[in-house]
Amino acid sequence: MKTQINIAGGLDIELPNMHRVTQTFDSHALADIPAAVTAELQTEKVRSTIKAGETIAVGVGSRGVA
Repeated sequence: MKTQINIAGGLDIELPNMHRVTQTFDSHALADIPAAVTAELQTEKVRSTIKAGETIAVGVGSRGVA
């Protein structure tokens, strides 16, 4: 079924068929965030990069953050 829309100014546009799509994401929730951050900061990769006394910033994504 095509949907016909009328736009002011006399433009008639026929829209293509559309379908509703749902996307779900796997949950990767952490039970203990402070412990997870501490564990990551103790990895050899981080410890060999960041020296004592340096200031660092920790960035995170916002998706799913309550």
